[in-house]
Amino acid sequence: MTTDQLLADILAELRRQRTPTGLDAALWDADDVAAYLRVERRYVLERLAIRTDWPKAIRLTDGPKGSARWRAREIIHWAQRRQERASQARAGHDEAA
Repeated sequence: MTTDQLLADILAELRRQRTPTGLDAALWDADDVAAYLRVERRYVLERLAIRTDWPKAIRLTDGPKGSARWRAREIIHWAQRRQERASQARAGHDEAA
């Protein structure tokens, strides 16, 4: 194997490793988000997706009716932050009582 071939193989492997997989690559639609959060699809679209702290949607087609998708890891992170804030609020309330 020549040096050029070896470098090409190394570069190809590095590119392969950089390709996102699993939750880093997963895009969820409203049904997926609803299933994860255990809420109705309508609630995701009408209540959550309009929040300012909600992850930005990725539109797969142009126009207002384009299919919205969200990065799975961003939805999970959003839910974890909400849970942490709720826990902190409960802890603060318990201390005040």
